[in-house]
Amino acid sequence: MNRDDLRKRLNGPIASLVTPFDQEGRLCPEGLLQEINFLLAAGIKVLACNGSIGEFSSLTTSERKQVLELTLKYAGDDALIVTGCASSDLATVLELSDHAAAQGAHAIMLTAPYYFKSTSQELYEFFRVIDTKLTLPWIIYNNPTTTRADIPLDLIVQFSKMEHFAALKESSADMVRYYEEQERFGSIFPIIAAAEPVIVFQLLAGAAGLMTATVDFAPTLMRDLWTAASEKKTEQAFALFSGVFQIRKLMSEAVGRGFPAFVQYTKAALEIQGIPVGPPRAPLSVLPSAEKARLVQVLAQVLKARPVETTFDDI
Repeated sequence: MNRDDLRKRLNGPIASLVTPFDQEGRLCPEGLLQEINFLLAAGIKVLACNGSIGEFSSLTTSERKQVLELTLKYAGDDALIVTGCASSDLATVLELSDHAAAQGAHAIMLTAPYYFKSTSQELYEFFRVIDTKLTLPWIIYNNPTTTRADIPLDLIVQFSKMEHFAALKESSADMVRYYEEQERFGSIFPIIAAAEPVIVFQLLAGAAGLMTATVDFAPTLMRDLWTAASEKKTEQAFALFSGVFQIRKLMSEAVGRGFPAFVQYTKAALEIQGIPVGPPRAPLSVLPSAEKARLVQVLAQVLKARPVETTFDDI
């Protein structure tokens, strides 16, 4: 898929998949199959594997390849597939991107290199080299929380001139920054909203799509939120966002302290709905039973009237 065709399809809710494991921490293909079927049944048309919510940093390179292969197999022609190829190691990025192209993925997603903080010039050179060697379009994921790099807007301008650059996924909750991105880039390439605490504001500001943890376990809710915002039905959008906010509040304290609680809550929310994605991989732990009980109550309240996710009567 070329860059222009990809840009036309990067809209609406995009599901960032969790990676299912069994109780021994091994990949669980059956769990991934059920997760993908759940999302396709809800009308999700773009799936992203090997991202933050997919615990890519806890996967081997071989496992990341296997996750992509299974995702492509299970989704078939029913969804556009994006795979995360992020690494601080340039050789790994290129190995994963070559594999993605060979397997038939539609695009890759990259973050800034992590662990060491990079200058703007270092980031530019890193992605310039990658772009010259790619055959697939790429999405830059601005994730300052985990990469320690809040990509400057002037650097995004330079990215936009690269041959294979396709879109920006923005997880910063800085709405001044986001509004400027929309003003400067919104007519040039898609901007994907990814800051869930302010997601309704990002959508109303003009985001082409949204990619957050909640899409994975409440796809109908997030599809309706995106539709309401894109149609400028502000009152309806805020009413739907109130449900997202109730869910988000459960994990806000832990996330605010820098812990990836969205992984545990997303996996628990899927398990509650009968989708066997298993526990997070070590060092992450399962959601404590008291927190899971609170999650059950909130999900029952927020999702009760939604047909795809209505499985709470038996809990």
